[in-house]
Amino acid sequence: MTNNGNDSTGAPHKTQWAMFSVEDLADRWNCSTRHVYRMADEGRIPKPIKLGSLARWPRSVIEIWESEGCPKVLDNTGEQPNV
Repeated sequence: MTNNGNDSTGAPHKTQWAMFSVEDLADRWNCSTRHVYRMADEGRIPKPIKLGSLARWPRSVIEIWESEGCPKVLDNTGEQPNV
C-alpha cells in the first residue's frame, strides 16, 4: 500500500516543513504577522533567514528556542546577552 499523503481516514495531513513562514509563527503564537517581525527586529526571537524578499525561520531553531523558555536573543546593543 502506498502513502499518498493521507491519514488513515483518507484526509490529507499537514506537511511538516523545515522552515516556518511569518504566518506560521503568527498562527503558532496567536499574534499578528507584524508582531512577529517586530519581535525579530527587537531581538526577542531568532532572526529569520532572508530568501529574496521572504523571511523564513528554521523549524529546529524555533523549537529549540521555545524549549529553552524563549530567552531574549539579543540585548538592545545587538549583542548576545550574558546569561
